[in-house]
Amino acid sequence: MRKKIGLTLVAISLLCSALMAQSGGEATYSFLRLPVSARASALGGEAVGLWDNDAGLVLQCPSLMNASTTKQLSLAYISYYADISYGSIGLVYDFGKLGTMAFGLSGINYGSFDAADEVGNITGSFRASEYFANISWARPINERFQFGASFKPVYSALESYVSYGFALDMGTTYHSTDSLFAATLMFRNAGTQVKTYTGEREPLPSEVVAGVSLKMRHAPFRILATFDQLQDMNVYFKRPEKNTDPFATGETTTKSQSAVERFGNEVLSHTTAGVEFNPLRGFYLRGGYSFRRRNELKLVDRPAMVGFSWGFGLKIRRLMFNYARSNYHISGGSNVFSVTVNLGERR
Repeated sequence: MRKKIGLTLVAISLLCSALMAQSGGEATYSFLRLPVSARASALGGEAVGLWDNDAGLVLQCPSLMNASTTKQLSLAYISYYADISYGSIGLVYDFGKLGTMAFGLSGINYGSFDAADEVGNITGSFRASEYFANISWARPINERFQFGASFKPVYSALESYVSYGFALDMGTTYHSTDSLFAATLMFRNAGTQVKTYTGEREPLPSEVVAGVSLKMRHAPFRILATFDQLQDMNVYFKRPEKNTDPFATGETTTKSQSAVERFGNEVLSHTTAGVEFNPLRGFYLRGGYSFRRRNELKLVDRPAMVGFSWGFGLKIRRLMFNYARSNYHISGGSNVFSVTVNLGERR
């Protein structure tokens, strides 16, 4: 057992070193960051610390898989802005002592675009889409720790530019024996392009993520907190504010911040919070909040509900329906629909 734990820690350390060396800025295959699970979307977009028998969370974190998710088929559809759509399908199967595995396919379709020459003459149209497959594996280290990893081949076709590569997720989840508390540390989207678009190699959207969840023993609540982009301690964006000087020319100003205020905003920029309420058996209400999403995407004059998300879940026998609404901008948000079918459960 000590040997298994030691090998796991070595693998995680090597992967962590690789992630620390990668850029935290612009990256290719950015669609890998999009939340596919409606449940995770409703909880703010992240739920890597949620220990439950939900096969839809595999793409969030492979170490969340366990034997109770076997024979679950999950399907999801996401409607974004400007007719952009995203979908996924996955199947989980438990192989006993060999561990639990999941196989799936996800893809995003950006739609059709007008093609034009250098002076703006329309010459036709083109399409753009990206896909990735996932082969995931998870196995208990002991009765409280679970290790998981996902190998994700990626294919991207943007007009005549084609690229393909692969990404790797790896994580370890701790869960209490009563499953009320869970905590996860994972490394997401480490990998490389095998074929570049134009000969210039670009980094993948790699990141270090941690998450915790706590389910109340005597109340129908579960609270979650996820901390992403932990490899970069400088993600907070200080928004410029409107100049209140009546004699100003309309330029914006940026107020100075104290060290304590700056540190607090930095911590919040890494944090996503969510809560799940289970008032009736088989029925769930969910809500989430992302400080960074709200800070970066809101309009100063009309912040509205940017950064907030909500949703619900309904379990009917072998079927679990989930819906989520995430607000990215005042003009609207994304809608996520998913269904999970337990193929092994009797009626």
